[in-house]
Amino acid sequence: MKCSRGGFTLVEVLVTLVILILLLTLIVPNFAMLRAKAEGVVCASHLRGLWTGFSAYMNDGNCWPQKPGEVVIGSRSEQQWWLTNSVETMGISAREWTCPTIARNQRRLPEDQRALSSYWANLFGNDKNQPRKFPRNVWFAEMDAVHGPSPLSVRADGSVCPLSSP
Repeated sequence: MKCSRGGFTLVEVLVTLVILILLLTLIVPNFAMLRAKAEGVVCASHLRGLWTGFSAYMNDGNCWPQKPGEVVIGSRSEQQWWLTNSVETMGISAREWTCPTIARNQRRLPEDQRALSSYWANLFGNDKNQPRKFPRNVWFAEMDAVHGPSPLSVRADGSVCPLSSP
């Protein structure tokens, strides 16, 4: 009389574990690359969202927002001014100003050293036509080149491309 028990043999369990380990070694290295690509797409989307908000604002007859004289270029106060101004006057979400890769990289820094925004805005004059005068004018650019050899930027024509491209 033979008694049959349901279960796995040691060999079957080991073979299954080996197969899982092989699959993980193939997947894990690609995870970082896939995350970087996905964050690049999100960043490009945020730049395009800034362009859309500022384009609509200027289509309503407004000129490019003019930074107050007391705000120092490149300072945290300038970043705060762009965030506050775009949220209040254009309805742009503060999240649009954040690249996920730059934000993740800055989590290692102390709070007071983190940037409030991931993008620099161009400082056009108050001539209504100046921002759109040349289609390749850069409106916004990433603070750092985290999605390739050159920072991403959005141009007057709405294209998102590396800053160094013609």
